[in-house]
Amino acid sequence: MPQNPSAGAASAHPFLGVTLARCKVGEAIGQGRTSWVCRAHYEPLDREIAIKILSGEFAETAEIRDHFQGEARAIARLDHENVVKVLDVVEDEGHLCILMEYVAGQTLQERLTDGEPLPLKKALRIALQTARALEAAHAESVVHRDVKPANIILAAGSETVKVVDFGLAGPKALANRAGTPLYMSPEACQGKRIDEKSDVYALGVCLYQMLTGKLPYTGKTVKAILQAHIAAELVPPSEVNSALGTAFDDVAKKLMIASKGYRPSAGEAVALLEPLLESGKPGGGGRGAARGGKGRRPRGAQKSGPSTGVIIAAVVGLIAVIAGVLMIMGDDPKPTDTGNGDAPSTAPETGAGAGGVSTTGGTTTTPLPKSVEDPRAAAARTAFEAVEAWAKDNPKQWEDEAGRWEIVARDHAATPHGTQAGEKATYARERAKQEAEIAERRQELAEVEARTKARRDEITAALKLFDFATAKKLAASHTNIEGETIQEWRAKRRRIGYLADEFQRRTNEGVADGRISASVVKADAGGDEVVVGVDDKGVQTKAGDLPRQIDWQFVTADAMWDLTRKFVSQSNVDGNVYLAILAAELGLAKQSSNHRQVAEMVDRQGVAKDILRDYFVD
Repeated sequence: MPQNPSAGAASAHPFLGVTLARCKVGEAIGQGRTSWVCRAHYEPLDREIAIKILSGEFAETAEIRDHFQGEARAIARLDHENVVKVLDVVEDEGHLCILMEYVAGQTLQERLTDGEPLPLKKALRIALQTARALEAAHAESVVHRDVKPANIILAAGSETVKVVDFGLAGPKALANRAGTPLYMSPEACQGKRIDEKSDVYALGVCLYQMLTGKLPYTGKTVKAILQAHIAAELVPPSEVNSALGTAFDDVAKKLMIASKGYRPSAGEAVALLEPLLESGKPGGGGRGAARGGKGRRPRGAQKSGPSTGVIIAAVVGLIAVIAGVLMIMGDDPKPTDTGNGDAPSTAPETGAGAGGVSTTGGTTTTPLPKSVEDPRAAAARTAFEAVEAWAKDNPKQWEDEAGRWEIVARDHAATPHGTQAGEKATYARERAKQEAEIAERRQELAEVEARTKARRDEITAALKLFDFATAKKLAASHTNIEGETIQEWRAKRRRIGYLADEFQRRTNEGVADGRISASVVKADAGGDEVVVGVDDKGVQTKAGDLPRQIDWQFVTADAMWDLTRKFVSQSNVDGNVYLAILAAELGLAKQSSNHRQVAEMVDRQGVAKDILRDYFVD
């Protein structure tokens, strides 16, 4: 999942600091109608991940639960570089949770906020990788249902695109999820069945927005937007952005055609986009390039001969080999300059003793044979290897490592090793930033946990003083703690609230006749001293006409329990429910269980189980 720059300031949510599915839940990354998506620490592997938690009413609906789990497991089978990986699907404490890889970066939506088009190649790269992700998903019969820039992640430190949130909210009939109006297909706008072709339409809208900085269809109301998707004529991208050629008009028209029967599949969309990216021209290579020759060419179809790109690559490779041979055979061998101040040619020696291939950070570099290596390149290689050795001996010292790589990149800027050092510096800086954020989040979670424990201690102290009203106020904004499920905490809050309303009223009514000896609550009470009432301070007693008070700090749970049993009827449902709830909050678990059973035994109307279900979790 993406790291939203504004997420750090996100307000607390119901799961903050809670442990679910062996994950310590951190700040919210996003919230939908059916679920929360949060950053989390997966404790078994000591790893930062993202967790998606299906919200209450949806988690309790069997059909939605089944679809949610089935869809997530289908996505978990997708092993594609452009799909955010689902790690596991877990049900814990009544919540359905999807564990996903955490991807640092920004969403395409955040990148498009300025209303300007993206650089052409960047837009095509994003669209092509998104199309490939959809192609892989559709091959597994997984429909996304909500393709939009907010669900497309631009991974930090690379050009990789990740698509997230594949249909995890369930089908339209279950979760009312047919897409976001600005990116919805005409069939979705009409309430018709959506399928793989609907995803392709939304991809077309995203591409249009990236190319022009504008959305193809807008309106003042949702109804107007939906009607525009259905009936409005598409303004060609080239008329909005004059830097574009007609090839892009053709692709946009194909992807966003109203009749999905004529709309290409995701695989065909890949075949449409690949030539445009390869050409790298504003004109996109003309209509022929957009169409891939005669009509659509399915991905992987055979061509009649080698492409221009292949021929150019072959010629460049041949020139490099010839240059390398001349360098080795000449009387005064010199490296071939590329003409732009970049590194010398790195064509390897063809015989024994040729240098090996170094692969680091996604970049493959073939070094020159040391016998003909340029002094600048040799110095760069030496500096590079020194930092590489230091990093091996000092793992995860990202800040220090980044600084060392930056020195190599600066001092040897015109060499392959200098370029590679720059890439490694960027990566190390990103890792240092991530580690700092992880440490910060852990500190925040520790502080949340400390505050939670302190609040629970306050609640416990209030309950010991039979101050249920104060305990109710403290519990109102409190969440569950380690070892206690959310359901258990909700039941406890309801019990506390019930006693806040009932305890003093019932007790005062029960002792009003003054027949209960004060020795029940205080062993050393006088022989003529009786209980006459309770308030926030304690138990009121009277000896003759002389009023007295026993402070709550001197009244034990057992004493309060003995007093209550003298005036509460144990022959009806209501009395036993009250006794079960009071015993639970006095810490008398066995007595609480007994009175729950008695409540069901004396129940003649069949309501006891439903009442008790509100206050206890079995």
